[in-house]
This record gives sequence, structure tokens and C-alpha cells, in this order.
Amino acid sequence: MTDQFDAATLFEPVAGLFQRNFPPEELAERRRRIFAQIGDGVALLQGAGAAGGVSLFRQTNDFYYLCGIEVPHSYLLLDGATGRSTVYLPHRDAIEVHEGPRLAAEDAETAVAMTGVDTIASTESMSLDLQRLVLKRGAFHCYTPFGPAEQGDTRDQLLRARALAAAEGWAQQQNREGHFVELLRSRFPTLHVRDLSPVLDQLRLIKSTREADLCRRAGRLAGLATAEAMRSSGPGVTEYELAALAGFCFGLGGAGGRDIER
Repeated sequence: MTDQFDAATLFEPVAGLFQRNFPPEELAERRRRIFAQIGDGVALLQGAGAAGGVSLFRQTNDFYYLCGIEVPHSYLLLDGATGRSTVYLPHRDAIEVHEGPRLAAEDAETAVAMTGVDTIASTESMSLDLQRLVLKRGAFHCYTPFGPAEQGDTRDQLLRARALAAAEGWAQQQNREGHFVELLRSRFPTLHVRDLSPVLDQLRLIKSTREADLCRRAGRLAGLATAEAMRSSGPGVTEYELAALAGFCFGLGGAGGRDIER
């Protein structure tokens, strides 16, 4: 590494699986815009599942956009009739011994302060809360993303992969979003399940000042990493070695796959 590379403080570190790039007020404003779109319905988003093996967990872009929580198997419920938001988190478990602390259902006060949501509850209480809403209101609209969840790959890449699997005929066709929609419809037949993806896509097109600044910082970091790889190229240096160097620069700049792609 040369002394020309100076990526320190480009990105805030992630601690306890929660981002530090956006304050709770900005996250709350994003949720307010969802409320304005869904009327007296509800929006329900599922976070990403746990990463397999030793892979680094990466939250889905939409879930991250609305609450910033980087915890596997989390859910976000936005109740348009009351204007209240609830995040459902797993309970604390022994995995923290190996992977470090993470937000859990037991950290309600901390999680509320970080995200600006109204309530933190445990994941197993979500079914009961939905059942109470159904019993109280009968039929109503429930919005959830139908589009494939982005976790690094683009929407186009994910849709193409699904199309190729469908054309093959032998590959497993079930996807997490489709399975979630089927569960909602089968467990709560009176729900009118609708696609939230177009709403989220439209909202995310317009960047806030902080988002625009983060994009500029990400571009600068990408430029620094590319320049470092170019300086290190030469006879006998392979492409994977240069890619490893660029990846090291990204990591040194604090972009561990969570920030730079959002």
C-alpha cells in the first residue's frame, strides 16, 4: 500500500449490527413516506435470513433503508391506520460470544433510540399482532415487497437468475419473497396482499443530502481502490490479486459490503 491511499473515516463503523450513516430522524422520514402511500393498510417487510457458514451478514436494501437494523430474521411492520412502526427482533442468543453483540428483542430501549420506531418486539409475537389486526379490522391491504431482495446483486441480476432457473425446469423455484407472500395469504385469508416494491423503488430514486454525500464518498473510495490496483499492476500480477487488493482497500475504508452498494 502506498501513502497516497487515505480512506480512513470514509464510512462510519458498524457496531452491534446497526448502521451509523443515517440518524433516526431520517429513517423516520422514510417510513413517513411509506405511510403516505399505504393509507390505512399495513406494510410488512422481512429482513434477510442468517448468512450461511462464515459469510458476512448483509441486510436487504429495502429493510436497511427503512430502519437501518443489520440483524438477521428481523421484521418491520408499519401500521398506516395508527402511524406506528414496530420492529420484531430475535431474542439474544449465544452466537454473540463468537460474532460480537447485536441488537435483540431485549434491547428495546436502545433499538427505539437508534431507529426512531415506536415499538420493539420479539419475532414470535408478530403472528399474534397480525392476528389481532385481522380480528379488529377484517379485510385490509397488506403491502410487502414482491421483488427479489437486493443484498449486493442488482434487481436485474436476480430476476435474470430466476428466469434462467425457471427455463431450466429442474432448479428449485421457491424464493423467499414468494414464500412470504404465500404464508401471509394462507394464514390470513382476509388480507389483500399487495406489492410494496414499486413504492419503495420510487422513494429510493430521490436521494437525501446524506445519501448523496455517501454516494460521493463511495465513489471516492472506489476511485482510490482502483488507483491502488492500477499502481500495483505489472507483469505476472494476476487479476484475482488485484481484485484482492481492491477489496482490501474497500475494507480499510470501512465499506464491508454494507454501505457502498446502497
